Amino acid sequence: MTLQHANMATWIAAGVAVLLGLAVQHQLGAPVSGLMVQAAGAGMGAVLFFLLGRVPPPRRKSVAAVGLAILLVVVALPLATGPELAGARRWVLLGSVSIQPSMVLLPVVIWLASVGRPDWSGSLLVLAVGCVLALQFDAAALTGLTLAWMALHARFGLRVGIHVWAVALGLILLTSWAWIRPDALPSVAWVEQVLPNAWSHGLGTGVMATVATGLVMAPLFLLARRGERVALSLAVFYLGLVGAALLGNYPLPVVGLGASLVAGWLIAIGLARASNPEPSAP
Repeated sequence: MTLQHANMATWIAAGVAVLLGLAVQHQLGAPVSGLMVQAAGAGMGAVLFFLLGRVPPPRRKSVAAVGLAILLVVVALPLATGPELAGARRWVLLGSVSIQPSMVLLPVVIWLASVGRPDWSGSLLVLAVGCVLALQFDAAALTGLTLAWMALHARFGLRVGIHVWAVALGLILLTSWAWIRPDALPSVAWVEQVLPNAWSHGLGTGVMATVATGLVMAPLFLLARRGERVALSLAVFYLGLVGAALLGNYPLPVVGLGASLVAGWLIAIGLARASNPEPSAP
């Protein structure tokens, strides 16, 4: 399959996943206002998909480190200014709409962390992002970030520096801590536990939710077939989010209501495309 065909299949899978997600959310009782925000998030993500799909990763580690530092501040913003919900601070308010910066920006964190061979500055900034997620009691995001970090450096094997191993160990410890200290947010039928709720609602809704869940991961794994480690790391990140949603009280990306998640997912696909250019003709 050429990259052109992979891109077409990616677009089709992404569009079908978003539409099926909206249908499932509607069936489970999501309010119309929420569905409109979800559609707006998908639209914003689609625009960024196109824009970021043409932007190559920065070549200099210093530029990537500055980007990671800026993203760290934005991801940490809810701890200082966001509303507290059952002890968790993951959101910022833009008028009446709540945005979860981590779910929009973590794909960019993973993308920037892929620049060159890892050094101490970039590695420690990724670990700092993990510390912020732990303070936000977000075991799902930590699970995805930890898996993505390990996938990002797997091809180097034992040749990676000690700082890569140190960050991996730190992320594993933070993830374990977050899982034993889950937040007390009540479950919402069209956000968390979406798959079991969909199957309880009916066969058609269950099938739609299951197909949509598979399509969430399909575009990134499709792009990763060419051996591109950024696409693989992003695919593993969303695999971690889906796994966490199945095991705990966390949102299911795209299939559950969450504009930040759907926007971040489309951004991730765009970044994976940017890191996986079509080979030049001989």
